[in-house]
Amino acid sequence: MNHEIARQCSSAYDQSSAVYLSHQSLKTLPDPLGSMESLTWLEVGENDLTVLPDWVGNLRELTWLGASGNGLTSIPATLGNLHRLSRLDLSNNRLSSLPATLGNLSALTRLDLSHNQITTLPSELSQLKNLTCLDVSNNQLTRIPPAWHELTNITRLDLSGNHLTEVPEWVRNATRLTWLGLDHNSISQLPDWLKDVNQLVWLRLGANPLTHLPEWAGKMNNLIEFDLPIR
Repeated sequence: MNHEIARQCSSAYDQSSAVYLSHQSLKTLPDPLGSMESLTWLEVGENDLTVLPDWVGNLRELTWLGASGNGLTSIPATLGNLHRLSRLDLSNNRLSSLPATLGNLSALTRLDLSHNQITTLPSELSQLKNLTCLDVSNNQLTRIPPAWHELTNITRLDLSGNHLTEVPEWVRNATRLTWLGLDHNSISQLPDWLKDVNQLVWLRLGANPLTHLPEWAGKMNNLIEFDLPIR
């Protein structure tokens, strides 16, 4: 560990609300950070972290946590204690699963889990009632939990680059959804109900093995961008 960084964190105790430790080649986070109870912003992206310490869950004033571009293979369950967290970026790591306690992040509005190795998502994420932007692109997902129909405030949803074979049916109830990414999956046909999701402005379906396009596909007049497979 960089002892100078640890010293700076220690001296910053209760004096700073934001700490930026990106691009520091850190393998572990300095323990003094765990005592900074007034911290609201923590950015530790682009390091060499493989785990986040359990004490991250003690930073209960955090509203932003960025840990993208590391080698994280797991997330501590204590992360669910961060009830004020509004933005969480765990993209570009090596995560294959997530703790169910992430469903406790009641203030979360933006969640980025893209470019990991996630195979399943906890149904408890349906409890994130304030979530507006969710990115789970470029993972190993074959299905999306049906319970996610409760994510009624979602406006942007990126499911691209997975192994989905159908458009998740709960999308029809996402009445605020305006941007939907489904490109680079294994979807072979479009459900008829998709034509009734009138609030969609952006719909990306490229690089899917669609066998045919329904007639209504060209009549979704609200779409600014309608990305279809090139055949």
